[in-house]
Amino acid sequence: MDFQRQLQACEIPVLILAGDEDEPCLDASLWLKRQMPLSGLAMASRSGHLLNLEDPAGFNQAIQDFHISLADKTWKPRAATPFTSMFAPSDEG
Repeated sequence: MDFQRQLQACEIPVLILAGDEDEPCLDASLWLKRQMPLSGLAMASRSGHLLNLEDPAGFNQAIQDFHISLADKTWKPRAATPFTSMFAPSDEG
């Protein structure tokens, strides 16, 4: 099984954290988010690769919110409709 299919089959909730100024990791973060059905992407503004050092309070809050959503069972898989652009049809009616 190739790596992409393994990610698509992943049933583990994942929070991907990225800084909007971490250019080398932006595309990879978006790609990972699109592959894993239980993933979410939190983007920190005006931050680079070391989010925990650049914005410790924001980093900790993102992790705390993720854990709370897991405990509350509000972390859900994303819609089955593949997202290709802001103009793609959605599952919402």
